[in-house]
Amino acid sequence: MHKLANHGWRSGLGPSRDAPTIPLKIQLTYRNYASDQGIAMPKKIMIVDDEVGVRMLIGMILERAGYDVLRAADAAEALEVVNRIVPDLFIIDQMIPGMTGLELCAQLRADPRALSKPILMLSARSDVNLILQSRDIGVNEYLVKPVLSEELVQHVNSWVGELPH
Repeated sequence: MHKLANHGWRSGLGPSRDAPTIPLKIQLTYRNYASDQGIAMPKKIMIVDDEVGVRMLIGMILERAGYDVLRAADAAEALEVVNRIVPDLFIIDQMIPGMTGLELCAQLRADPRALSKPILMLSARSDVNLILQSRDIGVNEYLVKPVLSEELVQHVNSWVGELPH
C-alpha cells in the first residue's frame, strides 16, 4: 500500500510539532492522484478531546493501526478542520470546551458532508440518559473510558472497514 506515512510525513490538519507537515493543497492533489491510480489511501479519523495526552495516545494507537489521524482540542477547531476536509470517522469526547460533545455531534449531523460519517462518543461518563441522548442525536457508538487500545481499533475497523495490507 502506498502511504504518505511511509515517508515520515504527517497530515497537516492537526497540531503536531514532532513531524513535518504536508500542506492541505498537496495532500488533496496526492489524494486525487492516488484515487486515479487505484492506490488505497488510509482512512482519516478525527479525535476531538481537550486533553492533549488523550489525543496523542489515541492518535498514536490509530496511526500504528494504519489510519491518518486529525486532532482537535475543542469543537471550534473540529468544525474548522471539517470545513477543509471531512474525516471518515469521528471520535468525540463528551466534555470539550465551547460546547458539549453531544452539541458538536448535532452540528455534524446537520452538515450534509458529515451526515453519513460514523461518530464514536468517548466519555468517562456512563450515564444511561447521556447514552440514550447520544443515540437520539446520531452517535453510532458510545464508548466509556478507559478503552483498551485493541478494543478501540476493533471499533474503528468495524465502522470504516479493515485496512488493506
